[in-house]
Amino acid sequence: MIHALLKRVFQDSVSLMIISRKLSESEMLMMFL
Repeated sequence: MIHALLKRVFQDSVSLMIISRKLSESEMLMMFL
């Protein structure tokens, strides 16, 4: 049970990192344009 919870939290944090990275990349592109 706890293992599944940790796995879910880990996946959420990874997806958040990917989303924030994409957002920062798009912001950089906006600045260049």
